[in-house]
Amino acid sequence: MADAIQTLATERDRIERLEAGGYRVYQQEFDVTSIGEILEDQLFS
Repeated sequence: MADAIQTLATERDRIERLEAGGYRVYQQEFDVTSIGEILEDQLFS
C-alpha cells in the first residue's frame, strides 16, 4: 500500500512539473502520436 501511495505521489509531482513548463520533456518521454492512438483505441473500441 505504501508503495502505491509513493507511486501516486511521484506521478503527481511529475505531472506538476510537466504542467509547470516541462512539456518538452514529456514529448521526449512519450511519442504523443502513439498515446493518441492508444486513447482512440480505448474510446472507440
